[in-house]
Amino acid sequence: MKKYILYATSENGDGHAQNIGTFSDLSDIKIIISMFARDVVITIEEENEE
Repeated sequence: MKKYILYATSENGDGHAQNIGTFSDLSDIKIIISMFARDVVITIEEENEE
């Protein structure tokens, strides 16, 4: 199962990306994204399985 790492970066902040967590369910990701303000950039990165 694919896992995705979410990061939040404020557009008017210092540009530092904060790790929100790792999720595998896309519906959970949609809910998480909807809880953030409009000026927050959400980056989704696929987790590399080693």
